[in-house]
Amino acid sequence: MNIISIHKPYLYSIKFEGEESDEFNRILDELTDVSAVYEFLENNKEMFNGYFSKFFANMMEAAEQIADETVEVEEYLEVLKQNTEIGKEPDYDNFFQFLDGVYKCDVKYIPMKAYGVNYKPSLIRLYAIKVQSNTYIIVDGGIKLGRKIQDSPGLKDTVLRKINKVKDFLRKNGIIDAEDLE
Repeated sequence: MNIISIHKPYLYSIKFEGEESDEFNRILDELTDVSAVYEFLENNKEMFNGYFSKFFANMMEAAEQIADETVEVEEYLEVLKQNTEIGKEPDYDNFFQFLDGVYKCDVKYIPMKAYGVNYKPSLIRLYAIKVQSNTYIIVDGGIKLGRKIQDSPGLKDTVLRKINKVKDFLRKNGIIDAEDLE
């Protein structure tokens, strides 16, 4: 497992052993591929139709929104980097929110989530570990169709497992702040 710099010294991404790409770039690649996103939505049609279909004319419109929103998130993260550098808000701490559930009492290596920007509802999520103020490591992400991670195909089998794996890695390697990530 390696930690890859995205917007040093604020945003990083985990690269799991045996994977071709780090998680941040994997997410970007997967969610900007409109045909793959459409196929995912089609394979999970019942969940999509259960709540989200009322917001879109059709599944292709949703797939295109997800791709557009992913590009906008990537651009927004650059704006957040610039804001963080000059001490202006919004910064990364404004973008990421606490991930409740099993992690609601964590005070170190805090699991966080972020939604896409400019769209209601946002179907995309980024999951990260907060190392310190304005310092995050992206550990997973994707399309969220359920109310909870455990109800979301594509996320339910990966998010919590990856968060726990990265938290263990950080602990074992004595990574406690941004200086340790360099």
